[in-house]
Amino acid sequence: ITTKKIGWYEIIGFRAKEMAILLEEHARDDYRVEKDKCEMMDFFMRNDFPMPKVYKVWRDKAKAIEELKRDAGKILEGSHFPVFLKSCHLTQGSSKGTIPIKSLDHLRDSWASIERWITYKWQYRSDDWERPWAADMNKLTDVLPPGLLVQGPFDI
Repeated sequence: ITTKKIGWYEIIGFRAKEMAILLEEHARDDYRVEKDKCEMMDFFMRNDFPMPKVYKVWRDKAKAIEELKRDAGKILEGSHFPVFLKSCHLTQGSSKGTIPIKSLDHLRDSWASIERWITYKWQYRSDDWERPWAADMNKLTDVLPPGLLVQGPFDI
């Protein structure tokens, strides 16, 4: 960057372009630490960052649905509610990739809508269509593998 007159959008656009170039020309996928919540949480754990507890990560939709429905009590044993169900591959707030689970009863009582949410979000891909960096950022987010995690609150 060689200009003094650079704004926030230009910085984001430059960053997206450089990450897309690194992916396309060098198969670099380190951008996933930012764009994939499962990867980010794994990075935090490996590097001993303070972080909320991650109870389970899934990269298989059928297993996620089956295990959440059948084993939620075991998976969330000892948890403090609310916990949060997150689509790993959806990091933009506009994608609404996180929902709270207020209790095990809430999970059971809301199961039909939670299962629909999982199914819909699993196939959903972010699209910055209205932003100048859309083409480059979409190159990154389009190739993220879908995933789901359940995370506890951040206890301070």
